[in-house]
Amino acid sequence: MRKKIFIIISMVIILILIIISVYTGFKVKNNIIKEKEGEQGYKMANNKIQMRINNITFEIELDNNEVGKYLIEKLPLTIMMNELNGNEKYYYFDKDFEVKEEKIGQVEAGDIMLYGSNCLVLFYKSFKTNYTYTRVGKVTEVEGLKEVVSDDNIEVTFFQ
Repeated sequence: MRKKIFIIISMVIILILIIISVYTGFKVKNNIIKEKEGEQGYKMANNKIQMRINNITFEIELDNNEVGKYLIEKLPLTIMMNELNGNEKYYYFDKDFEVKEEKIGQVEAGDIMLYGSNCLVLFYKSFKTNYTYTRVGKVTEVEGLKEVVSDDNIEVTFFQ
């Protein structure tokens, strides 16, 4: 009788372990999850990163797109962003990204977008626009952003 109970319990434990291993069959790397089989593309496991400008840190919530994934894969990433129009900083990547441009209409301070296929833009003032952009992410709390970026070119570090 004890032997039968032991065999049944052992089989249940093995079955549970198999179910758990199949259910959790994925790889996690730099907060990006890629499914093992049959899943196209990536899913963001954690879409929040940090951005440091002049020793002030801001949290960024990234959109689930190619540029967001690229930023996460390259962390930590330090770039020099140039001033433009008194409302934005920009940086040209060495590569082109797939774009999903949309007519934004109203840019908000803290928006991070891609202009064209390779120009990352950080907006620090809100304004109306007729330009098209691909959304990349947003600074979650913009208080102090305008003051920290000043009117000069800036060094920006993205990190986890």
